[in-house]
Amino acid sequence: MISNSCAELETKSIFVGLSARQLQKLSQCMALRTFAPGEIILQEGSCEKSLNIIRTGKVRIFKSAEGGNRILLAELCGKKNLLTQYGGEFFGEMSLFDFEPVSATVIAAEPCEIWQITQADLLDLFSQDKDLQLTLLMNLVRVLSRRLRLANQHSQARLTARNLKGPSAKILEKTRH
Repeated sequence: MISNSCAELETKSIFVGLSARQLQKLSQCMALRTFAPGEIILQEGSCEKSLNIIRTGKVRIFKSAEGGNRILLAELCGKKNLLTQYGGEFFGEMSLFDFEPVSATVIAAEPCEIWQITQADLLDLFSQDKDLQLTLLMNLVRVLSRRLRLANQHSQARLTARNLKGPSAKILEKTRH
C-alpha cells in the first residue's frame, strides 16, 4: 500500500467521481515509483502492462523513427491542467487494454513520482467493483477523446500549412489581389 490520501487521488483526472472507499481500494494496489530526469519509464516494444499516473513531475513520450531518431509525441505532467482543472496525466493505457506491446517510449523530463497499477490488479478491481470499473473507464475515454481531438487539430493544422506551401498558396495569393 502506498502512503497517499484519497484527497490527493481525487485531484487526478482519471479518478474523478470515485468514492473514498473506491480510492482506498485503488491506492492499496498502486506502487509509487520515482524516476530521475532522463530515466526510461516505459520502453517502446516492451510487454509491460500497467497504468501509470503522474503524481509529480513531467514525462516526454517519444516514438522511434528511421535512423535511430525519435519523434516527440507529447509531454505530460502531474500538475493541475487549466483546461480540465485536474492533474495527474496518465500513460500506458494503450498496451493495458489492447494487449499489444508498449507503443512509445516514456522518459522522465524532470524528477517524477509515478503511481503504477498493473493490468492484473486493475482487472481484479474491475471484477470486484463494477461501479469503479465504469467510472474509471469513462474517465479514461473522456481523456483519450480529448487527446484525439487535439491530435486531429494538430494534424489538420500541419496539413493546411503544408498544402499552403504548394500550388494552393499561389492560388490563395492570387485571390487576395
